Amino acid sequence: MHSKNVSVWENVAGRRLLPAVILVTNSFTWYALTGIFFQQIISELNLHDHETFAVLSFYFLAIGFSVVLGATLVRSRRKLLLFWMLIGTISSLSLLFIGNNLPTSAYLVALFVGISIGVGLPSCLAYFIDATSIDNRGMLGGIAWSITSLSIFLFMMGMSILSYFSIILALITFRFLGLIIFFVTSEKVKTRFEEQTVPSYSMTLGSKGLTLYLSSWIMFCLINWLELPIIGKLFGQELSALSGLIEITLSGVSALLGGFFSDKIGRKRVIVAGFVFLGIGYAVLGLFLSNQIVWYIYMVLDGIAWGIFAVVFFMVLWGDLAENARKERFYLIGGLPYLLAGYLSVLVQPYLSTIQLNTLFSFASLFLFLAVLPLLYAPETLPEKKIRERELKGYIDKAKKTREKYT
Repeated sequence: MHSKNVSVWENVAGRRLLPAVILVTNSFTWYALTGIFFQQIISELNLHDHETFAVLSFYFLAIGFSVVLGATLVRSRRKLLLFWMLIGTISSLSLLFIGNNLPTSAYLVALFVGISIGVGLPSCLAYFIDATSIDNRGMLGGIAWSITSLSIFLFMMGMSILSYFSIILALITFRFLGLIIFFVTSEKVKTRFEEQTVPSYSMTLGSKGLTLYLSSWIMFCLINWLELPIIGKLFGQELSALSGLIEITLSGVSALLGGFFSDKIGRKRVIVAGFVFLGIGYAVLGLFLSNQIVWYIYMVLDGIAWGIFAVVFFMVLWGDLAENARKERFYLIGGLPYLLAGYLSVLVQPYLSTIQLNTLFSFASLFLFLAVLPLLYAPETLPEKKIRERELKGYIDKAKKTREKYT
């Protein structure tokens, strides 16, 4: 019976993967662009500072609340995902109704957009993980993130020349097309969702591996979002925009490499490498703050690290830790630090003029290196057997090449 089930799942693996890749690439691209554009709209409104702060607070609170709600109450994953993509399409349209002289409309749109971002995000990533196997999900996640980064890059280039209405129309069209394609490709695809056990939050948080990885991830999220407005102040508006394009492009390339190596040598080593890249980037920035060549070195190192983290932390790691249980609650716990840490950028904004930049970057570098310490005790989520099999295969291939060379 067991072997029969395995063969069935192997036969539908390809069919499961197509809707999963479409879902995750469409959702991440739409989420990133909608978040950027929404915050840009709010910053350009004629609102008082306290009103802008309140609107953005509504936005982040709506994301946090809806993520918890979606991960906790999900009963039919596919229905939830279709509903999520539909309200995402509608919330893109709602951006047209933010008025300069009507702060109430900004509050309502902030709530709606926040909910449309968060409610299906854990199920989206859980769907992707269940469509992969543990020994290839790193590479597949890298491919998915590369497609995502390319899509974001093209949209960001377009946003610089398109009108306000055209950008909103593009977001609506993109999300709706994703909904239609996912609906068609996933209609007859079997999933393991109903067969999986539902872990309690106490059991999920009690996992040693999750706690150790989560502590490093939280430290990174706090530092990243605290530093973001400060980096923006240092680079200026034009260079910050260029920096975003450079880093999203590099992250697409490094995601492929990070995904490949996470399947080959393990997730933990790849994560440590990402922290090292980022720590070096902040260190050189703190030491040579006025050197513009160093700014570009930082952009490169930051882009490489982001590609690694996007694959391992966004897509792979929490699914590995969940094993055969439902993944939503693991992705909720792993995703909340990143989703809510963006609020720190809003909190830091009023105090930018009082911050000593070189000291702050040096502290950031130090804390990133400290964030590696929990990883030293964290268990590797890629089974040791898989790593040894790949090492053995490498030795065999090398031996064959040596034999062929001398015969």
